[in-house]
Amino acid sequence: MNSSDDWKMLKIAKIAKIERLVAEFVVWSIGLFPSAKVKVKVVEDTQGYYIGRSNLAAKSRQGGSPDWISGTGKTIVEALEKTIENLLASIAENGAASESDFEWSDPQDF
Repeated sequence: MNSSDDWKMLKIAKIAKIERLVAEFVVWSIGLFPSAKVKVKVVEDTQGYYIGRSNLAAKSRQGGSPDWISGTGKTIVEALEKTIENLLASIAENGAASESDFEWSDPQDF
C-alpha cells in the first residue's frame, strides 16, 4: 500500500467517515451565477471515489430550500465535470436567475 493511502485504513471510534480534499477549482460564468465565480471542492473517499461539491446552490422552487448538489466520479476531473453539470441543471430546473434565487455556503466551509 502507498503510504499516502494509509488514511483510508483508519478506524477511529465515533468517527463515521474521513474524506481527503484533493482539489479546489474556481469556475467562472458571467451572467449565470450571481457572482462571476463559484468554487468546487473535490474530495476523495476511502473507497477511492471522488465527490465534488460547490459553494453555491439554487433555491428550490418548492419551499425555497437550497438544492445542494454534488457530482461523483472515478477521477477528479470526472467529479468536477459532474458537479458543474449538476449545478447547471439545478439552476435551470429551479429557474434561478437573480441573487435571491441562490444560497452560498458558509465561507468557512470553503
